[in-house]
Amino acid sequence: AGLITNSDTPSVAIDGAGRAMVAWVAKDAERNHSGPGEVQVATPVSGRRLGPAVRVSGPARRIFDDISVAVNSRGRAAVGYRRLEEAPVGVVGVHDYVVRGRLGQ
Repeated sequence: AGLITNSDTPSVAIDGAGRAMVAWVAKDAERNHSGPGEVQVATPVSGRRLGPAVRVSGPARRIFDDISVAVNSRGRAAVGYRRLEEAPVGVVGVHDYVVRGRLGQ
């Protein structure tokens, strides 16, 4: 199954040098937007098109929400996201995560 972008939750940040990072939830093309997915990020290659997507949420497919990305003037970046734990009775747990790195690395 291919992955598509959940266009409801992309987040974009641009540093002082014009470098950008985009974060989103990618999901199976066959499922609706409420199914499990993974948090991915990408940065432009040569200042033009986005480079390859990189999964930052770990190997397990989960329900993710509240994706945000931030960068500072030195190219340090952080991606924040929320993972929801669901059960037949509804959401039973919420976990917040932050992944840090540098643009271009």
